[in-house]
Amino acid sequence: YLRANDFTELNSRVVSLRFFNVFGQGESHKGHNASIPRRFTEFLQTKGFIDVFDEQIDRDYIHVDDLCEIIWQAFSSGEVSNGIYNAGCGTPISHHEIAGIAAKVFSQKNNVDEQGLVTTIALPENLQNKFQFYTCAMEVPEWIANRATNNKEKIANYIESLL
Repeated sequence: YLRANDFTELNSRVVSLRFFNVFGQGESHKGHNASIPRRFTEFLQTKGFIDVFDEQIDRDYIHVDDLCEIIWQAFSSGEVSNGIYNAGCGTPISHHEIAGIAAKVFSQKNNVDEQGLVTTIALPENLQNKFQFYTCAMEVPEWIANRATNNKEKIANYIESLL
């Protein structure tokens, strides 16, 4: 087990990345654990609407392509110092906002009215104390922040590709 300040004593470079909510191609096998953009798209395709919990849920999302670029930069450039880095964009997006993006893309693609595509349901009691309501990558270094951008646009593009 290493602590962040132990890295200075190592002879090799050690870079650790904390992945935040990753979304993008290749997550179809995840089922219930797939990203919210994918889950909401599946809800639209199977039920015709999205159920969104009535609680405020904000999470930091990062597209898998951006994450791949970040990993490549971290391990190939030699410019990244030893350390533990948050791999996220540093700007959370709410589940309600993602539902709105999904509804808009779905309605445009299928030429249907956007109204009624998103419904609000109560958060089940069994999730009240087990649910993560907020994630945000803090202290995101510039070499990561420069790659993790335009997440709302990337979410919309991803949803469109799934449809």
